[in-house]
Amino acid sequence: MDAHTERSKVIQQQKQQRQELEKKIKKLKGAMKEAAQKELDELEEKHEAELKEFDSKKGVAGSSAGASKEEEAEQTISAADAAKFRDRNWSGLSKKELEEECVLRGLGKKGSKEDLVQKLIIFQQELASKTVAAPEA
Repeated sequence: MDAHTERSKVIQQQKQQRQELEKKIKKLKGAMKEAAQKELDELEEKHEAELKEFDSKKGVAGSSAGASKEEEAEQTISAADAAKFRDRNWSGLSKKELEEECVLRGLGKKGSKEDLVQKLIIFQQELASKTVAAPEA
């Protein structure tokens, strides 16, 4: 099995773990929800470290040739795009407005209002972490 296939499997496993934790977060409230959100943040940091370690061991760079379409789209987000997608009070918008915001960001527009708010919050957090990491590159 080549390194790119192995890397894809690692990414799939991480994505599955993240989705399970996101489902858990949706069900919780208050302090429990905050703790689960912190757990999700820690999981994402762990996943990033695992991928870096994998890349260094296997000699696989996260180049666009080996990257999936989703990763390429994430890498093309510039600082100008980050400014365009400013943080908002998502719960104050209507479902229709949330759907439009999801479409603008390339996210799926299916789901309840709470699901859409969750997608947008996660997108915003990922965008913020990428813009902080981007100046290093």
